Amino acid sequence: ALRSPDPVRGGAQFVDQLPADDSIRIRVFGDAAFTMLNGQVAGVSVETIAREPASGAATALTEDPNTDLGIENVFADADNDNSESDVDGWLVVSADLTVTKSYAVVAGDLGSGLPIPGATIEYTISVVNGSATQADDVLISDVMDTADLGAAPFVLNNAAAPYLGEDIYVDNGGTQVTCDIEAGPADDCDFTDPNLTIGGAGFNVGGNATLTIQYQVVIPDPDPTP
Repeated sequence: ALRSPDPVRGGAQFVDQLPADDSIRIRVFGDAAFTMLNGQVAGVSVETIAREPASGAATALTEDPNTDLGIENVFADADNDNSESDVDGWLVVSADLTVTKSYAVVAGDLGSGLPIPGATIEYTISVVNGSATQADDVLISDVMDTADLGAAPFVLNNAAAPYLGEDIYVDNGGTQVTCDIEAGPADDCDFTDPNLTIGGAGFNVGGNATLTIQYQVVIPDPDPTP
């Protein structure tokens, strides 16, 4: 109800007979379009209209001395009508994310430096938050080429640094996050062929922080079957 000290979204849309010299709090809610950019303003306008007592939102109040009980309706606003309006807005403050993906050949390349069969490839995904605003619920999805890599391409339980036994190395602003593919969707990482999903319910990447994701795959030998 509007007489609540903390009105909720979707509550009553009109004030039900406000007594003389009384006051209430009205909260205005609004949504900014998802496509709006950092620094843009989402505008909102509010209009209040006086209504006849006990009529709810049905009958607008009119300026008329011939009312019940001899009470005169007199408008004291600048426009001499029964409404007031105002405009305001919300400044959009959003994170500025830059996402890059790179790879490096780390083993099994026979000194060639090339991603040849038998080589271990390490992919690195970096999510850099270049703003002071925290980015909430960041989720990374990577489509794996399992036609070439096979249905289970990852180096699991990697003992090498910086993995330290994890399938995927995730560093969120200096904190390593558990990321085991075998743990299933409840964990922060999940692989459902061909989609690798990293983040579970999403990471919160702090202002001016970097989310780093690394994982390794082995390129299989060609199938000798004709």
